[in-house]
Amino acid sequence: MIDPAGLELLAERIGALPGYFRGLFSHSCTGPGDCSRIAATGLGSSEAHARYLVSLCQRYASVSARFIPLADFVHPPNASRDALVVFSQGLSQNTRLVFQAGASFDRTILFTAASLDGLIASGKQDRAKLFSTLLAGGAEIVPFPLADEYTILVRVIGPACGFLAARLWSQGLPGQRLPPLDETSWNTWVNCLRPPVDWFIQNAAALSAGFVILAPGLVVESGYNLVSKFVEGLFWSAPTLLDYLSFAHGPFQQLAARPRPVVLFVGESPQERDLAHRAWLMCRSIDVPTIEIPLPGCPSVAPILVEFLLNPILLALATHLGVNQRDWPGKGQDEPLYAYP
Repeated sequence: MIDPAGLELLAERIGALPGYFRGLFSHSCTGPGDCSRIAATGLGSSEAHARYLVSLCQRYASVSARFIPLADFVHPPNASRDALVVFSQGLSQNTRLVFQAGASFDRTILFTAASLDGLIASGKQDRAKLFSTLLAGGAEIVPFPLADEYTILVRVIGPACGFLAARLWSQGLPGQRLPPLDETSWNTWVNCLRPPVDWFIQNAAALSAGFVILAPGLVVESGYNLVSKFVEGLFWSAPTLLDYLSFAHGPFQQLAARPRPVVLFVGESPQERDLAHRAWLMCRSIDVPTIEIPLPGCPSVAPILVEFLLNPILLALATHLGVNQRDWPGKGQDEPLYAYP
């Protein structure tokens, strides 16, 4: 078999990301319109997108927003004046729970890579029927790539593009105070990224047992995708993701008792740099491997920049360790929950 572990396909998808971003920047996205209350949900990488959108609303717009875990829809919520915003790259089976409660909300907005024609062509008749029902019911669709990101377990295109779609859509929210984001400003920031691949390779053995990531608040709030790079991509123990101030309240003491590597994502502001420096001093005092990774640009795009920072690191580690992404552990054994309801 050509590319038996799927790592060439992973490299190809990572290399294609800039092109997909260009497409999103050039696509005229339908904005939210009169949307003053939002309830957002999603699962897996889509949970990260939903939490990111909620954080943008709370920090940068005059919008009341909340995140509802998708599992909460097992017992449908009470009627609400909120707009229901659902993120689901492939319109997964689990989202049926959400749409069964859709009538309880004022409107439904679906961020997805799925399309009716694509679902029919791929033989996903149940999902095609659901999509058709949503369209007939007036659901608003916000598209982002990639519709068919399967074959290997870890995804890189959908996680990054879902963030960007949410960020661009948010620029139309009522009272929004987001700095303008266009392709030029994005390229300026992404070209400043310097993924410390060698450090991760050198410390791979220690990192595989778990490590600590300290990051700005918006990255922590929407950090599922960050953690997933190592869990789904390498099958490692999940790293502990913390904001800087939380580090001093238990996690640092645990680290002193059981040393693990620490990764510091450092924003541009003087306050963020000061917090990172204080954390670095603490890590140095207990002699744990530590790396600082700068995050340029506006804090509102930090989670997206982390995607671009970690993808080359993920590929290098998967290649170095010989990870099999095509025939992953437990393949086909997740149906009891993956296919629920």
